[in-house]
Amino acid sequence: AKRTFLILLVAAFAATLGLGVISPFLPELVGRHKANGLWIAMIFAGFAFSRGIIMPFAGKLSDRFGRKLFVGGGLFLFSLVSLLYPQAHSLFDLAVVRMVHGLAAGMVIPIVVAYAGECAKETEKGGTAGWLLMTFYFGLAAGPFMGGLLNQELGFSSVFYAMGLLAFLAFLVVLFFLPDSKSQMKTQAIVVPFRDLIRYNFIRAVLLIAVVTTVLIAVFMAFVPSLAAAIDIDPDHIGIIISVGILIAGALQIPFGR
Repeated sequence: AKRTFLILLVAAFAATLGLGVISPFLPELVGRHKANGLWIAMIFAGFAFSRGIIMPFAGKLSDRFGRKLFVGGGLFLFSLVSLLYPQAHSLFDLAVVRMVHGLAAGMVIPIVVAYAGECAKETEKGGTAGWLLMTFYFGLAAGPFMGGLLNQELGFSSVFYAMGLLAFLAFLVVLFFLPDSKSQMKTQAIVVPFRDLIRYNFIRAVLLIAVVTTVLIAVFMAFVPSLAAAIDIDPDHIGIIISVGILIAGALQIPFGR
């Protein structure tokens, strides 16, 4: 069970790298293509938007066909799409690549969460969630950090080749070492539709908190780079600035989860 959970953490880390990896380059893209705020939003949020659309469907299908198929398939697609970034020569191309990348990540993240929940003991749900969320945050922080440093040393394209390589390595780990698992839910268990759950105030509160915190992170990662660039901070240092706050949040997930 511990090895399975470790593999899931590797998959989660790889799948969240893509969301913030482009943040340090947003000012450069704005200047190169004369992008306005709408294009910035489309480039940055396209990843999360398409990921959010596919996640419920991927989660439901994984209950029927097994978790490994979606985690492995999503990581493989993730690695392939990473190679398309250097080929995107317009804002439209980049927005499309971001959306396809989000679809790949959406095939991984909900299944990893479901699989980890099945692995966790009843008395360790909070701690397990803490480890998983910490990995999500660290992947989110590693994207801009890695992007800024690699761009400085090896150029723009190297960032996405490295991201694709990491995703492919994670795919190989999943392919050879992750046991398959279909939903452990017993047939006699009561399944409550989402439309019934949403009637409860505490469910609405949890969803509202999730939306607000996600919006805060997205605004921070999308527009702090522009503020930093306005005072002549280069992309590698922009990546560090973005990563620091997210790393602190990630490090706090485990103690608060426990």
